[in-house]
Amino acid sequence: MKKVSLLLSDFIGSLVNSFKDSRTRKNTEKLINKIFGEKSIQLWRIATDSKEYERFHNLISGDMVNTLDVTLLNKHLLINSTSCTLGQYRVVVIHDGSEIRKPESEQLEHLGWVQALDGSWVKGYKTFCSVLIDNNTGSVKPLSCTPYSNNDPKFVSEKEKVAYQSGKLTDPERKKEIEQLLEQQDNYNSKSICFAQIKAIHDQIKSENPEIVIIHVLDRGFDSQEIFDYIESLGDKYVVRFKSNRNSNEKILNEKGKEIFQKLIDKSFENQREMVYDKVCFQDKVYQNAKGIFEWDTVVIAQRLYQVVRVRFYSSEGRKIFKDPMLLICNYIVNDFEMAQYVYQLYLQRPRIEGCFKFLKEVLGWETFRIQDYESIKNLIALTFFIGGYFYEIQDELTKNETVQWICKLGNGKGKVTRYYFLQGLSKLLLAAEVEIFRKENDISPEQMELAYKMFSLK
Repeated sequence: MKKVSLLLSDFIGSLVNSFKDSRTRKNTEKLINKIFGEKSIQLWRIATDSKEYERFHNLISGDMVNTLDVTLLNKHLLINSTSCTLGQYRVVVIHDGSEIRKPESEQLEHLGWVQALDGSWVKGYKTFCSVLIDNNTGSVKPLSCTPYSNNDPKFVSEKEKVAYQSGKLTDPERKKEIEQLLEQQDNYNSKSICFAQIKAIHDQIKSENPEIVIIHVLDRGFDSQEIFDYIESLGDKYVVRFKSNRNSNEKILNEKGKEIFQKLIDKSFENQREMVYDKVCFQDKVYQNAKGIFEWDTVVIAQRLYQVVRVRFYSSEGRKIFKDPMLLICNYIVNDFEMAQYVYQLYLQRPRIEGCFKFLKEVLGWETFRIQDYESIKNLIALTFFIGGYFYEIQDELTKNETVQWICKLGNGKGKVTRYYFLQGLSKLLLAAEVEIFRKENDISPEQMELAYKMFSLK
């Protein structure tokens, strides 16, 4: 197993060294260190002056020959994060989207629409992200992040493409624009981003370990036969949660006597098994003596056979633990209870990517940027994801290292060693180093520093 280095310089080394220009290497290191030190991705805030701001902005704007862009960042994050798969027989990769919400913003370029936590629509950007579960340690490793906007002219949704192809698109300007985009193959949508990222991850992991089994886990937003078939075409496995309104291939008569397809959540499954669990946890709530009902069957969807597992859980009092049965589709052969449980356990790892999103937003300020041009916004979002990868890379080493322990103590950890307290302490440490450099460059004596501390009650 690869020895993990706690040095930030080692983690960003392949990224920095990919630039031939020494100034670009220096500015990349400085920008990343500034984000660490200030716990902020607001370029105006972390830059020392307007010239440094321009250097940082040029680095992510896409206007220069050497730039920190989404493709480059994802390439090097994949290199960092997939080396752990060497020698493993299987790996779980979780994919999901995270909204970058900017409800108060108006001037940001190509600002699109995303859903708020309460289900309402607010201004913002979307991302498609992927993380890996390390079988050796059980830890999460960020892999790739692709930010995008559904208000980008190059974003042509499946619905809009169908409308254009069927002649039902009424806006003549948009019709001409889509025609040019399709002709030049210069368009994208959520599905094409999903396919491209899955393929890049597949290729990188297989280059490390050709014999490994890759299992892709996705939530209801990716309930698409095209996605199922694409993953299978790569020779990989998948577990995807169906939407609750998914139809089965069986027809029934409704209350009006009309023949309709029966919902999968209501369909009779051929196989069933019940089991009582001493303790289960759902959405941070623990249930004692909960009953799980597992059902599995082969289902025909659009003339294809698929394996479907349906799961329900009830509390000891008989109340539903989650509202609708959980429907999971996979390309495993599910022929017994143990396999049905295995598919369910694979899906249960999906919320771990949400913990990654929470860390990025609450600790690294993923949604707090103030730059306005679209290319810089995308690249800064991806850079934050890349930096987050460092903290997940070293998390298993944090409690073992004495230096990390006192840095966490400096960050008010009070005995706790976590990514959060490590970043808090590291911020203070970097600030102290910056103050010391300033003191030496400006010939300020230790006595003068001591006097300043006493004058302003800093010590």
